Amino acid sequence: MSTSEESKGKNDNRIIIWNVRSALHNCYIYLMDLIADQKPTMLIILEAPKIDSCLNNVISKLGFEGFKLDEGVQRRGNIWYLWRKPIIQIDFISTRP
Repeated sequence: MSTSEESKGKNDNRIIIWNVRSALHNCYIYLMDLIADQKPTMLIILEAPKIDSCLNNVISKLGFEGFKLDEGVQRRGNIWYLWRKPIIQIDFISTRP
C-alpha cells in the first residue's frame, strides 16, 4: 500500500466550501463530479438559492443525509450545510450572532 493510499483511511474527512452566488442550477453537473471525485463528508454551499421543490430534488441527489439551511436576508446569503451521517454529527447551537 502506498503512502497516498494509506492516507485515505476511515478518518479522511473532507469538507468542500463553495460560493455558488445563487447559480447552483448552472453548476449542478460540475458539483456532482466534484462530489464523486473528492467524496467529501461535508459540503457547505454559500450564497445558495432559497429552497423550492426543484432544489429539494437537487439536495436529495447530492447524496448527503444531513441538511440544514441558514436563511440569509431577502434572497442573499443563504448557506446550505450538508453532511454524511453517521460519519459527522452536527449540533447547531446558533447560526446568527
